[in-house]
Amino acid sequence: MDLRRALALLLALSACATAPSPPAPPPRPDAPVASAEVVFLYSPGTRRPRDREDCSAGFNQVPTSVADAARELGARIVYVCPQATDGGVRGSYIAKRAAEIEAALDAQLARGTAPSRLFLVGHSAGAWSSLMLMGRLGEKFNAAILFAPACCGPRSERDVYPAWLAEVQPAQVQQMLRARAMAALVIAYADDPFNRPEELRFLPETYPAGVELWPVSCHQGHLTLLRDCQLDVTRRRIVDYVRSRTVASEPADLVLLGGDVRTQDPSQPVAQAVAITGRHLRAVGLDAAVRRLIGPKTRVVQLHGRLVVPGLTDAHAHLVSLGQEQEELDLRAVPSQEEAGARLAAYARAHPTGWLFGHAWDQNRWTPAAFPDRRTLDAAAPGRAVVLSRVDGHAAWASSAALAAAGITRATGDPPGGRILRRADGEPTGVLVDTAIALLDRAAPGELDDATLERYILAAARHCLRVGLVGVHDMGTSMRAAAVMRRLADAGQLPIRIYAYFRASELDRALARKPERGDSFFRTQGVKLFADGALGSRGAALLAPYSDDPKNTGLQMSSRAEIAAAARRARAAGYQITTHAIGDRAVRTVLDAYADALGEHALGVDHRFRIEHAQVVSPEDRARFARLGVIASMQPTHATSDAPWATARLGTERLTGAYAWRTLSRAGARLAFGSDFPVEAPSPLFGLYAATTRKDADGKSAGAYRTDERLSLDQALRAYTAGAAYAAHAEADRGTLVAGALADLTVLDLTGAQAEALEALRTAKVAMTIVAGRVQFEAGP
Repeated sequence: MDLRRALALLLALSACATAPSPPAPPPRPDAPVASAEVVFLYSPGTRRPRDREDCSAGFNQVPTSVADAARELGARIVYVCPQATDGGVRGSYIAKRAAEIEAALDAQLARGTAPSRLFLVGHSAGAWSSLMLMGRLGEKFNAAILFAPACCGPRSERDVYPAWLAEVQPAQVQQMLRARAMAALVIAYADDPFNRPEELRFLPETYPAGVELWPVSCHQGHLTLLRDCQLDVTRRRIVDYVRSRTVASEPADLVLLGGDVRTQDPSQPVAQAVAITGRHLRAVGLDAAVRRLIGPKTRVVQLHGRLVVPGLTDAHAHLVSLGQEQEELDLRAVPSQEEAGARLAAYARAHPTGWLFGHAWDQNRWTPAAFPDRRTLDAAAPGRAVVLSRVDGHAAWASSAALAAAGITRATGDPPGGRILRRADGEPTGVLVDTAIALLDRAAPGELDDATLERYILAAARHCLRVGLVGVHDMGTSMRAAAVMRRLADAGQLPIRIYAYFRASELDRALARKPERGDSFFRTQGVKLFADGALGSRGAALLAPYSDDPKNTGLQMSSRAEIAAAARRARAAGYQITTHAIGDRAVRTVLDAYADALGEHALGVDHRFRIEHAQVVSPEDRARFARLGVIASMQPTHATSDAPWATARLGTERLTGAYAWRTLSRAGARLAFGSDFPVEAPSPLFGLYAATTRKDADGKSAGAYRTDERLSLDQALRAYTAGAAYAAHAEADRGTLVAGALADLTVLDLTGAQAEALEALRTAKVAMTIVAGRVQFEAGP
């Protein structure tokens, strides 16, 4: 008798009927083929079912997620319906059924006909019944998934409330996991606006290894939306978990052996080997286990202890600008204004016609550290229109010809949120700060054409792969650039993943269309706003004046009301809002605006609003990130690049809240790390080094301000992997190395021990970058 027939017999003996098995759909072509039996148990909750049919069909709406998961997996649904209100009846019922299931399985095992893997899925109050069953049959199941999302509504009206989670003690769980064949126990619970944290009296760290706690996070303010979201999340969780842990019979396409694999998966943080089939991770574990998946056509890579991490993602980047700057005049690290002029003269000779563009000058590197004047540009390129952007992109240095073409004279006033720097006689120096830069748009060449955009995007993407990046969050994407990215993705020509956030000027057009979230290589995620300028050009909005400019508190580019209004509209359209805020006054303004937009239930909706940079945060505002559910999207190399002058700008006291990665993390904020390239170098290794040492790429210490903000290597890696994935609504299949996830990996040419020593990060190289199972970059021998 096979397992299906045994379970059918079991149900014939029970007080409840079995739901008819739906036809199995064809499996997804990019997912492992299931070779396991899945058993679903369901209890209708605290109310007694009206009749057998009521139970078998699913007494309330919650179990439809189980039924949908079973259809997708092609599995049989087995309903077990003990009375949840009567512990004695339930206990005796489960004991009887456990004995029958165990006898049936033992008979199959004796004949060698049992399935290779067996999963137990308990839902609603049936989760407790499943837990009891697993306690008796733990060695029979490879994994148990126990779901207990609360029904929607005020507490007094809930059919199921996950209070039983408080009764599940670590010692009990350890006993239930006593058999080594039991791979994992997953306890999922509702994390919705109607659950108060004090009512869920457990912490993940109290549980032993092999236990995962999953919040069924929906955070929808409307009851119907909340219910629908919980149904969908539960279905996806069950399907992904079962598929990811089901071993298919076919050999893997690619196997990496003998490495130091840092998975970012709490249930298995470290492994040795990885197997990839198609676009997905097939297995992550010990060499001996993964070797079984090697076939005659499998490519095998011996890692010799090298470090493997989830594919690194830059959570704040400017892709088109990176490609564009590869063709412009590069003034990065130029030591003086005079040297910048000399390089411009040579560049002008090589480009005899048209406007001249360049980037990355930084007056803070010069002696004296003063903003430049257009006279230098006029002498280097007489009569030519020249525009050179500052390293942070928040200031531009323009020639007299460029100012004249744009109609900028001594009579031109400063625009809101911007500043035209002037000489003592009132004449413009040629330096325009923040929104004043847009005045040049009246004369500068127009929008880039599609062919040029494509060239820049692909050049930048190739560079990203060389430095180990599998994806970027592109900040300030134009509609035209987004259309080119979409076309490249559809044609299979986009080698990295791009999560696009439209520029603020595109807000109305963006909200008129739906966000794209289905494609794994290109998605439109949200809209990026600006609250202030940059610290280097003294445009960051501060609560108190700059220490080295007592009459200046920076530039506020958007008001609290404007940001709140945009956030409300974006949320209603299904978009994220992220806002550039560097100074403490700007950060507070954005937090206030988000609170206005979200209302009293900020944690009751899955908004994932972000603040970009958050370089200076007032002590009073640090805990607000966690309270409001706001992601801190930060760039570690900003701290080290700003080190030579940050103390002068802020003074010693304000440095306690500057570049405060560790403080924000301890306060409960989610971190997502990036580089802001091309403002900084794109390499995430420099970011990891800065985050863990507070030193720059040359090994120079920035310890004068807050070495206690240094992170561990694992914390920094998490911000570049799982943190970046969460910030882009992509944590379901990216950011961790677990079987079933998309096969995005970065392999570094150093061992884990060398990486932990930290100094090696500064000079480390990328050995391999894998995106969706394809080796997109591999270093030569």
